[in-house]
Amino acid sequence: MISVVLIINLLLRLIFIFYGYIATEEGILLYNQQLAYSGQLPFIDYDAWSSLFHDYLLGWHQLIFGISILTQRFVGLGLSLIVFWLTLKLARQLNPKSTLMVALLITLASPFYLYFSTIPYSEQFMTLFIILSLFWLFSSRPQLAFLSVIAAGLVRSQALPITFLTWLYLFFTLPRQRFIKLTLAGAIFTLVLLSPFLLKSPTHVFWAFFWPLKANQILIYQQGFQGLNLSYLVNFSLELARDYGLLFILILAGLLTNGLTKNSSRRRFLVLLLVIIASQLIVALIHQPPYASYLYPFVPILVLLAGLFLVQQTHFTLVLTYFFLILNWLLFPHAQFVKTSLATIKFTPHTYLNQISADLEKLTPPRSQVLAFYIPPVIQSHRSLPKNLNRDRFSLSSLPHQQASQLHLTNLDELQDLIVSRQFPAIILTDRSSRVLDQPTLDLISQHYILAETYPQIRFIEDPKTQNLDLYLPR
Repeated sequence: MISVVLIINLLLRLIFIFYGYIATEEGILLYNQQLAYSGQLPFIDYDAWSSLFHDYLLGWHQLIFGISILTQRFVGLGLSLIVFWLTLKLARQLNPKSTLMVALLITLASPFYLYFSTIPYSEQFMTLFIILSLFWLFSSRPQLAFLSVIAAGLVRSQALPITFLTWLYLFFTLPRQRFIKLTLAGAIFTLVLLSPFLLKSPTHVFWAFFWPLKANQILIYQQGFQGLNLSYLVNFSLELARDYGLLFILILAGLLTNGLTKNSSRRRFLVLLLVIIASQLIVALIHQPPYASYLYPFVPILVLLAGLFLVQQTHFTLVLTYFFLILNWLLFPHAQFVKTSLATIKFTPHTYLNQISADLEKLTPPRSQVLAFYIPPVIQSHRSLPKNLNRDRFSLSSLPHQQASQLHLTNLDELQDLIVSRQFPAIILTDRSSRVLDQPTLDLISQHYILAETYPQIRFIEDPKTQNLDLYLPR
């Protein structure tokens, strides 16, 4: 039966791979990997967005398979299947009867998780290391567990609270001498991995871990956030209910009806899982602005807990759960994430993207720099991006020029100077990304560049909210 669930999981992920919309972030992933593998250090030499190590962990696939968003998604599929397998192994250790239920929940309980975990953002590696750490922790291999959870924190700072929680868990469960040795080993492991970055710029290393807490003060696209208020809390709660509500209800019902196991070691482990989830709710809330989507990497942990509680419920509860799993998928806003047009089913978002990439190859010199506010076609056409503008609209800062440059960002004044210089053989702009540009900047583009082509099919590539992609060439 688990094999059937695995096939369903694969089929759903393949739909997301081929028909899921292609965000500009997937192009950023490809380009940043190239920067890292060319010898530049993340955050120290370029804006690495999410992690000091992620570009190195992911970039190997370009060396073997070339530059392709589709290939990158298949790498994400491989990582997600490893997480799937490890989650089932951990479920079998906790309660063999829960394995099938956990497989079913990880496949159907959160379509949002299934979609995003198929793309290898840094969250995917973080999830992998955390699940690996929990597996080793429950298998009485604290050394491997601690090193793995440290790796999770180094890959993405969102996991740092979990690194600390695991360290506390080991403090209370290990003999004192062994705990001290383990702490020293973890400290050495961390320093060795960070040493190339620390030797070059300790300030940038600190910034790499904690910049999201300052995002609304430095990035134009987040300037509207003035602090947590009731409106944000309501939206956060609604998103939380939509994307993970079923899992939270199952966990809460299980805690209220059955409580935790009487086995002390298992009870401590389950408490750790609950505290991990609580810590991530806090992390999602303190982000600037708060995003419920930040919880999606932890769906495997939610699934573990929900599966353990579900196997203790009545037959009626199980039937009701199956009904809500199906309803969950029916209510999932497919059109926001996947191209759903049956009339053009043979044309995937990748098909349309390749057409734009081919045009860009014809209209610009090989290996030239393109100023782009939608990055995937630039990377797939083997063009590069301007320094400090490697992250689309996410590279635009409200800081003065010198401060922005130190963080490998660009302010609007500098962007306007670049446009006036007409040094780029092409500029790519979408109606969605242009919202972060002021009118003087848009006017300068019109003065110094001519609109050569408009691609309305971008709504089949990025998402339906984006109506046009404009390709400008120098006058």
